[in-house]
Amino acid sequence: MDFLTIGSCYDTGVATSLITRSVMAKRFIESTIWTQNQWFRKLDTKTKLFWFYLISNCDNVGVWEEDFELVSFILHEEIIKEEVYADLNGKIFILSDKKIWIRDFCDFQYGKLKEDEITNKPHQSYIKLLKQHGLWNIYSNPMDALDRAIFTKS
Repeated sequence: MDFLTIGSCYDTGVATSLITRSVMAKRFIESTIWTQNQWFRKLDTKTKLFWFYLISNCDNVGVWEEDFELVSFILHEEIIKEEVYADLNGKIFILSDKKIWIRDFCDFQYGKLKEDEITNKPHQSYIKLLKQHGLWNIYSNPMDALDRAIFTKS
């Protein structure tokens, strides 16, 4: 869905309209998540809502910058960091005090990203973003990186 933002600009005393287009990212959601994903069925309602908020509001590689005040406001539920992170143990990596990464986000949304696929421009931009977050080595060599990754505590 596209949204138009209309504003005005005053240049040398003449008002002109500015129209900018903002494109929302679209996300795939598995249609069987409610019936065939046992991990998801076991979550309480609040954590399920948080999960959908998380996959809807992360960046293009699955990194979300924490804002629990905002997510609680939007969901009309008090979302407690430690509770939802414990419930999502194994699905997310804690990157810092304020950022998390959805572990399987890229593979689910785009398929396996490979650095040698230079003709696939969207994949190259995702790889660049993973590198900017310091996640490319963890993503591309998950078994080698498991000992360095910080999982949520159960």
